[in-house]
Amino acid sequence: MMHRLLHDLDRKFGLRARVEDHILTRPNPFYSSPIATPLDESRHRALLDELVRNGAIILEDIVPAEHIAGLRAAIEEVLSGQRPDIPFEVMAVGGSCVIRSNLRPYRPLAEIAADPRVTRLVEDYFHRHAVLADMDIRRDPPADMDELMRQSPEERAGYTSNHWHRDHRGRQVKLLVYLTDVGPSDNNFAYLPTSHIGHHGRGTFQESRIPEDFVAGFGKTPVEAYAKAGTGLLFDTNIVHRLRRKATASARDTVTFYYTPGQNLRQIAGIEVARQATDDAPVFMRSH
Repeated sequence: MMHRLLHDLDRKFGLRARVEDHILTRPNPFYSSPIATPLDESRHRALLDELVRNGAIILEDIVPAEHIAGLRAAIEEVLSGQRPDIPFEVMAVGGSCVIRSNLRPYRPLAEIAADPRVTRLVEDYFHRHAVLADMDIRRDPPADMDELMRQSPEERAGYTSNHWHRDHRGRQVKLLVYLTDVGPSDNNFAYLPTSHIGHHGRGTFQESRIPEDFVAGFGKTPVEAYAKAGTGLLFDTNIVHRLRRKATASARDTVTFYYTPGQNLRQIAGIEVARQATDDAPVFMRSH
C-alpha cells in the first residue's frame, strides 16, 4: 500500500526519491541490530568511527584464500561462455565484463554478502536494518585513459565510473572485494576522504559527476586503494570515488555488494540459494 502511494506521488510530483531518502531511510532512533559481529567490540567501534569520519574502510580477508581461486574460476567459466545460463555484458569502451545481479556463479557469494563483520558495520552505519539491494562481478582489463577519451564521448564528458563521481542511489554502502592483487601499476579504486559528508540524496546524473578541479581544491589527498586479493573496501557511495584505469594493469576481478536501507532494489538471481545457504542470515538477506 505504501509503495503504491509512493509510486503515485512520484508520477505526479517526483517525490518518491525525496520521501525514501529523507524520511523512510533516515536513522531510526529505535534501531537495534540482531547481528552479532565476530570482531572485538573495540575494533568494530573503531572501524565504524572511521567509516563515519572518512567514508571508507579497508577490511582484510573478506574472501578467504581458499575461495579466491574457486571464485575466479567460476567467473572465467561465465566469461568464456561455458555458463550460457548466466548472462554478462562487455562494455563497448574499455572492454570491462560485467555479471549483474547474479549470485549463481559461485555459491559462497551468499556467505560473503552476509559476512557479519560487514553487515553489522553497515546496519550500525545506517542506524537501520539493511537490504542487499544489488551486486555485480566485474573484470576490468588494462586501459589507457587517453585512448579511452579519444574513443568515447562519455569518457570525454566524464560520465563513466573511470572518472570522479558519486553514486546517486541515496543512502548506500558498497562492499568492493578485490579478487586479484592490486598494486600501483594496476586498475585501482580511489576515493576522496570525507567527501561523503552531507550527501545522501539522489539528485541528477549531472550533479553526481565531479570535476577534477573540485578534487584538487577539496583539501584532502585522494586515497589510492592497493591491496591483496580477498581484501574488501567498504564505502559510502556518496563519497567522491573512481576506478582508476591503467595501461600497465593486469586484468582486475572484483565482486561488489550494494547495501541500502531499502532504495533501488534489484531482483538478484540466486537469492533463494542465498537464503537456504544462510539460515542464520541477518535481516537484510532474509527480507529481499
